[in-house]
Amino acid sequence: MKNYLKLSILIICLLTLNVRRMDAQSANRQHPREKKHQQLTPEQIANLRAQLLKAKLNLSDDQTVKTNKALLQFEQQRSDSKEEMRMDRETLESSLNSIFTPEQQTQFKEMQEQRKEQMKDRNQNSNTPTPIEQEK
Repeated sequence: MKNYLKLSILIICLLTLNVRRMDAQSANRQHPREKKHQQLTPEQIANLRAQLLKAKLNLSDDQTVKTNKALLQFEQQRSDSKEEMRMDRETLESSLNSIFTPEQQTQFKEMQEQRKEQMKDRNQNSNTPTPIEQEK
């Protein structure tokens, strides 16, 4: 009986320590996308985005170079101010539209709308309380 009690207490202690360790790890953990974004330079971000647009919109090499330049300028001027960011984004979009053909402009707008919908869905899902939060 004493051995059973000692074993039970030991198991409870180990489980408690493990849960605390997992909580500490999750508190220090960043979202993978944030971590990845922090490690990339503006040049790398612009290049990745230009390559993505090249693949999605079938950009020519000349269009890809111009797109990369516009994206690089945008990434280097990035600001924390929402108003400045909105103006920078509008400037970027007008630059990209001057580079793209009308068909590519349409595809780009569709891509933007899809992304807005994904963000909207993600925000709605993240604001939905979990069953545990609903009980509180």
